[in-house]
Amino acid sequence: MKRFLLLILGILIFFCLGKNTLAETPQLSQHWVCLNVDWCIDQTAFAEGKVVPNPACSPASRGNGHRVRLTAKNDAKPLPNSDTYIVECLSTTNGDQCTTGNTADDNLVYGKDNSAALKISDKYQFQGIFEADGTTSTTNPQKSNASGDIGPVEWQSYSKGNARKFLAVNFFDASKNTDYLGRGGQQQNTFSFDAANNATNCIAISWDPYGRVFDSQTLEPIPQAVVVLQVQRRDGSFSQLLPSEVLGGAIVNPFITKEDGSFSFVVPDGTYKLNVSDPNYQFPSDLSKLNSNYTKIYSDIYPGQTGDTVSQHGTILHRDIPLDSKTGAGMSYPVKLMQYFYELNKETGQAVVEGRTSHPFSVVNLYSDKVGATSNQTPTRFRLLTSQKTDSSGKFKIAIDQTTFAKDEIFGEIEVRKSNLINSLGLNFLFGLFNVYAQPTSSTVVRVNPIPNNIQGYAYDQNGTVMPNARVGIYLSFSNKPYYETSTDQNGYYAIDTNNLPNLPYRLQYVSSTGVTSNVSTTQYVQGNQKYLASNKISIYNPSGGVQTPTAVPQNQNQNLNQTSARLPAAGSSTTSGSQSANPVFLIAAILLILILVVTGLILFYIRRKNQIDNSTEIN
Repeated sequence: MKRFLLLILGILIFFCLGKNTLAETPQLSQHWVCLNVDWCIDQTAFAEGKVVPNPACSPASRGNGHRVRLTAKNDAKPLPNSDTYIVECLSTTNGDQCTTGNTADDNLVYGKDNSAALKISDKYQFQGIFEADGTTSTTNPQKSNASGDIGPVEWQSYSKGNARKFLAVNFFDASKNTDYLGRGGQQQNTFSFDAANNATNCIAISWDPYGRVFDSQTLEPIPQAVVVLQVQRRDGSFSQLLPSEVLGGAIVNPFITKEDGSFSFVVPDGTYKLNVSDPNYQFPSDLSKLNSNYTKIYSDIYPGQTGDTVSQHGTILHRDIPLDSKTGAGMSYPVKLMQYFYELNKETGQAVVEGRTSHPFSVVNLYSDKVGATSNQTPTRFRLLTSQKTDSSGKFKIAIDQTTFAKDEIFGEIEVRKSNLINSLGLNFLFGLFNVYAQPTSSTVVRVNPIPNNIQGYAYDQNGTVMPNARVGIYLSFSNKPYYETSTDQNGYYAIDTNNLPNLPYRLQYVSSTGVTSNVSTTQYVQGNQKYLASNKISIYNPSGGVQTPTAVPQNQNQNLNQTSARLPAAGSSTTSGSQSANPVFLIAAILLILILVVTGLILFYIRRKNQIDNSTEIN
């Protein structure tokens, strides 16, 4: 009996431990697509400062600035007859962050509660999913029909001024020979969707009208200013508007500005006043102290130009508020990348960065890095890929072609440089030719990892040893659930086609046959396989890169992958500097301008000297 019990115990231990081995059933892969989005406020009218209901939404939702109507796109649909999760992806200071709006659903889709983190960082509030009538509540997931269509459904949420996109997510077993789209069965690692059928080119929308608090002399936005919204009561007095007085409680009052100086109040029609306080400034501003360049950036100056009461009746509450420094000298603040989307256009191989900076007319520079020959070498800045000026609100969108990159070159840095707003705006024409405004006074750098469009090579553990028969998982940066899984062969080789990779930032996870886990960034993947990619002439950014047959089994690297991540700033992290080396393009422009002035001076001197000689000759 004792031997029998020991045998049973041994079997139980075997099966329990077996859950940590490669024999574990791979998790389902994920299929993401963009959704059609109709904002329940007419966007054209909104740009003109008016709130006009959008007839595309249900009668109950028209004019609701926090609601959108969602349907499937004709050329990029969810999987047919499948559970379909609707997700909202916000542009944040750490890049794309997505949520289902619900803790339980987030844990199912991502393996973590993203909604809770967004609630803390961006004051995010999910307010519900509704059926086509706009009033009947529904939940995730939705069930797609035989054509892959869902909805229409309506989604309502709130956050502090984030741009957002809406997508649909399905789960499927890529290892099965299943005909998902009516084109015949596909084998593992060769499952293919239509080229357009991915999460590329979603339309980003922004809601919540907002104003900015800024320094009247430097024109720079003021962080940490406290803005209080007061509402007029029936007796004519004004007092602070409370969240309980706003439908859904979607108001933060007082509002403390961030680095961009912005504030936002979405309120019902009524009469209001604004009050701003900051220990370094005086409110209200003396308009005589307002730098004249303000007209290129700000409008609706409160209260000097608009009066101290704001009557909102079908129009947008918008006011920009200057403050006067108590010291008599204007103040300056570091520039910051406030929020950004970083994505891959899978059809072209272009990386797309879209976002907003804290300061108007900032210069955004994108740099590539060179990776070392081994995984423990820190990437170094290689070259400037492109530059772009933001608009007056700090918005920008830049695409870079990665298909021409060298095998050891990756997109690695987003740099934001501040412009001098009081001296340089008049030089827009001249410096616009060189894609800069003027010598910046501060900058910040955000590091990112590349988004490969196809992956092939070898898996290495934390000691740089090749991992045969290991499980390979692809994980979105904001998720603890695998987007896709495959395995290495007996030599540690694996390949993942573009159709099975996301267009958002992701990381890799290797699990050995004994259950040892190694987390690897895409930068570390490129570093570990740089020699292999170069010798086989493989571009990881080309959507048609293909899958190569490896020519030889690589040598173990004997390097510690964790050492690399310890030395590199984390993707999405930023560093700020108050004094930077001059922009080389700006230096060229300055040198040309100096040469023009020198040549002009010499010509004028020559003409004057010649006239003097001629006059002397005539007198003689």
